Amino acid sequence: MHGFQLWINLPAAEKLKDPAYREIPAATIPVATLPNGGTVKAIAGHAEVAGDTLVGAVSGISTEPLYLDVRLAPGTDLTVPVPLGHRALVYLYGGALTWGDRTQCVRQMAVLGDGDGLELRAGPQGAQALVLAARPLGEPIAHSGPFVMNTREEIDQAIRDYAEGRLVA
Repeated sequence: MHGFQLWINLPAAEKLKDPAYREIPAATIPVATLPNGGTVKAIAGHAEVAGDTLVGAVSGISTEPLYLDVRLAPGTDLTVPVPLGHRALVYLYGGALTWGDRTQCVRQMAVLGDGDGLELRAGPQGAQALVLAARPLGEPIAHSGPFVMNTREEIDQAIRDYAEGRLVA
């Protein structure tokens, strides 16, 4: 069993919004079954996969994230569209994967530039990977513990607000 917790960095203008938590039951996550027996789950975003349009369970986020859980049968291929203007990454958590002239090993993350798609090929043991993409913000990033802001001063203020109980929703 694997568990992943991902946080989405918001633009500076949205960082002080009230926090939001979404419980997403597994049964509500759209799944495309691939002709070769693999699957693609759409947690967030929109994707055309094997002739199906998947609309993820999470929507309405300004950076337009794409979050797919891809499971490929051994030696099979999959094209994953990535919207132009988005940065993408692939995190392999099982099996082996190649894309382009690169081979990716388990627990490796590949960060990709702007593009319109990935051509993935599973290794002999198949592949299980997260495909993530979003519109880059082009803003500075400062972080400390669970806080992600744009400047060190904003981080210090967030820590003070937390310590004084002002971050409770």
